Amino acid sequence: SDWTHLNELLAQQLLAPGALLAVSIAYVSTAEIWLGSAVDWALVGLRKACAQHSYRIEGVSVIRFDANNPRIVIVLRVGRLDAATDAAAAGLAFPETSTAALGPAPAGVEGILEYNRTWDMGRKKKPSLEVGRLRRLSPYIVDLVHATGAQTALVHEPGFFVTLPALRHSLGRVTCCVCDDPIVVEELG
Repeated sequence: SDWTHLNELLAQQLLAPGALLAVSIAYVSTAEIWLGSAVDWALVGLRKACAQHSYRIEGVSVIRFDANNPRIVIVLRVGRLDAATDAAAAGLAFPETSTAALGPAPAGVEGILEYNRTWDMGRKKKPSLEVGRLRRLSPYIVDLVHATGAQTALVHEPGFFVTLPALRHSLGRVTCCVCDDPIVVEELG
């Protein structure tokens, strides 16, 4: 998606340094290949949109809840880019995600929502339950590859948790297709 409404808002330069920007997104938890991938991917897009309009993300907090469908609210504390921070904003590292946008969780939210005061983009990615279906297919994929006598393979798999490790042990070379996903590029790095 191109974040049309967000880009229109950011282009107006209405946000002062330190302002909070909250983005609410409906998501499907079964599409998460690693825990928190929906937030990670949304943050990549939000960061690009902010940088395009001379904003930087100074802090991130994440709230998950269910209201007829699962939702995430990503709360950003924004600042202004300057010459010294322009280069950092274009990079893949997310140092600002270790800084909170919000304070401690309000009392009484336990069991109603999941509150992450900070979001660690650099955390070790852990497979979600959805990876189970890939694990059931993996032995068949490996058998098919072996039956061809191939010594190399190109793998396109979200997160690379299943097929890549299975093939890596039995083939001479495995190439990963990441389709310009900066999170996966950083993980495979």
